[in-house]
Amino acid sequence: MNWDLSKLYSGFDDPKLIADAGAAFEQVANIRAMIAKLPGDAPAENLAAVVRAMQSAAGLQIKVSEALIQIFENYVPHLITSQK
Repeated sequence: MNWDLSKLYSGFDDPKLIADAGAAFEQVANIRAMIAKLPGDAPAENLAAVVRAMQSAAGLQIKVSEALIQIFENYVPHLITSQK
């Protein structure tokens, strides 16, 4: 199976990919801060907010990682061929 992710990102240097990767790292940092602020007996609403933030971060991380895999799979054969 070959996925076409060109609608998401044009390549490694696509500013959108770079921005999304940065946003994914920022989301993880924000989640860690949210968790650190939770009291030991955190109410369900606080925990639900953390779970929603984690779901959002996971979605963006999947999007970025799938694009990087696709770009890598397309780039490496070209790199190998060009070195022959």
